[in-house]
Amino acid sequence: MTTQSRFPYILVTTETSVVQKAEKIAVSGVQDGLHIHTFLADMVFEEVFQKLSEASTNFGLVLVEDANYKGSGEFAKVFGHIM
Repeated sequence: MTTQSRFPYILVTTETSVVQKAEKIAVSGVQDGLHIHTFLADMVFEEVFQKLSEASTNFGLVLVEDANYKGSGEFAKVFGHIM
């Protein structure tokens, strides 16, 4: 059995400080568009949430478990980053 060690996240915020915090923990950068930011991290949800909360509490964080989505343009660019 393999344990997952890299997790895909969706961050919704307009707070620059939160995005900058996400950039520090992202393993392959943060993709931005439409105030939605996606990134991969080698931390579990609670660790990521705690790190981002150091910058601000004005954000939403989603751990992507089933990444089925449809969209094009900016939306596809943002979500394609974590697929």
